[in-house]
Amino acid sequence: MIRSRHPDTALHTAYDARRVLAATLLTALAMTGAPAFAQAQSEVVARQDAGAEAEIAVGEARAARQQAATAQEAAEAAARARDGGALSAHGAASAQAQAHVATQSSINAEQAANEAANAAHRALGAQTVAESGTNPVAAAHEAREAANEAANATAAAILATSQAQAAAEATAEAATATPAPVAVAAVPEPVAPQLTVRSIPSGQAVAFPAADFGVLDGDRDRYLSASEASAHVAVAEQFERIDADADGRLSTTEFEAWANVR
Repeated sequence: MIRSRHPDTALHTAYDARRVLAATLLTALAMTGAPAFAQAQSEVVARQDAGAEAEIAVGEARAARQQAATAQEAAEAAARARDGGALSAHGAASAQAQAHVATQSSINAEQAANEAANAAHRALGAQTVAESGTNPVAAAHEAREAANEAANATAAAILATSQAQAAAEATAEAATATPAPVAVAAVPEPVAPQLTVRSIPSGQAVAFPAADFGVLDGDRDRYLSASEASAHVAVAEQFERIDADADGRLSTTEFEAWANVR
């Protein structure tokens, strides 16, 4: 049996008062003979025990109800944190899951509180039976079992409340967690293509693709610079010979004159 709390001072005082009364009654009954005395003693103690167990059960039920109320507050706090929005999608998903745990724990605490209340009602009923004189020994046993059930239910309520509070804290942390920075891959610097100009040995005939002035004239200024001419091996190799006026560029006239005699 797990007892989550003890009767307060007032209950303990009342319990002692009944003990004194029981002792007085037993002394008076001692003159009736051993069998009668033993039975009377057993019944008086049973009534006394039934009352004490009922008081314990009621106290446990009150404690369980307080735990359930605390668990409900935790579940409501978790719901507010969840609904307030999160800083990231991952945080929102985590907050949603933790808020669900808090809600379920609150439900568990409420169920435990109801079980403790039912056990307290049974203990009070057993106390009434014991005080009426109808089999007080059996009634005391029933009250004791009910008090134990109330204590166990209160312990379950305490556990569920602790879980609800932890889930509420986790919900708040998930909602306010800063998202991790996203790594950006470095973009490599563009590499300019390397142009290789091959020398043509004197007197050696080499076949090159036909040169197209329009293709080589990248800036469309109707002139070919040395840079533009480098895109064609033959034009690049003979650039100075084609540049008849030696102005450092090839006009369409110069290019066509070269192309026609090549």
